[in-house]
Amino acid sequence: MHYGNQFFPLIRKEDGFVFEGYGAVDHQAVTTAAILGGAVGGAIAGATSGKAKTQEYQLNMFTGNIYSADEEYLAGVTITAPAKLQLYRSDRKQQEEEVILMINDSTTIALRPGSIQELNFLAPLTKLTICDKDAKAACITINPSAGSTYYIEVSLPKKQEASLSVAEVEEKVAQFYLNEIKLAKDK
Repeated sequence: MHYGNQFFPLIRKEDGFVFEGYGAVDHQAVTTAAILGGAVGGAIAGATSGKAKTQEYQLNMFTGNIYSADEEYLAGVTITAPAKLQLYRSDRKQQEEEVILMINDSTTIALRPGSIQELNFLAPLTKLTICDKDAKAACITINPSAGSTYYIEVSLPKKQEASLSVAEVEEKVAQFYLNEIKLAKDK
């Protein structure tokens, strides 16, 4: 496990994993050292503070977050919360034809340029495979976790010989295009 710029071995414990890592940085000690010893003293105190003792941390298998032993393992996570899948297609330089996608060879989604589809999946969650209905060439697979949102951008550009693309994108990128699509619909 990479934590605090160090690597620690994971140890299996019950249904999860733990590791022994260094304690938290004592910010008051760093500030005091900076006042008494200047920038060099603060840097030395920052580098060594917290390394005097180790503590047990646990890895939350649902979120990937790390918690110290005294924190609640499932803090802020509701296992029954759905995993959300937001599929969208921008209307910028897109072919006008509708794109048909299949999710796990059972659910059909149709997307026209400038459209958004939101799907919710409840536990138990399995992998989702999203493919072009006909060619099965443009495919991605997602392993959803409870309470998470996944953004899928579907694109069929106007360029000659352009092919369909289906890709997972970061939330920041997706929000830009989702807002653009919503503003265009409001006009």
